[in-house]
Amino acid sequence: MTVSLGYALLGAAVLALSIYPLVLARDLLRRIVAANAFGTGIFVILVALGYRGEGAPPDPTPSRLGADRHRRRGERHRACIGPGGTDACRRCKA
Repeated sequence: MTVSLGYALLGAAVLALSIYPLVLARDLLRRIVAANAFGTGIFVILVALGYRGEGAPPDPTPSRLGADRHRRRGERHRACIGPGGTDACRRCKA
């Protein structure tokens, strides 16, 4: 079993375990926690789909899910740095 398959199965398990309380739970707090777990399962599956192998860069589409986090910390990610160290990203220029 590869690493990406393991993470995809883990995400599918979290997703499957969160469907039952999301649909059938009467308590609002349980539904909220189940919705959070459902979203986490989807995110883990997308991260597993972005894995291309050891040493290869990840697929940019699933890994862009958290791309705007660098703005909160005042950092730039690699996609924002263009040729010669210039800002290539419109979000980082603002």
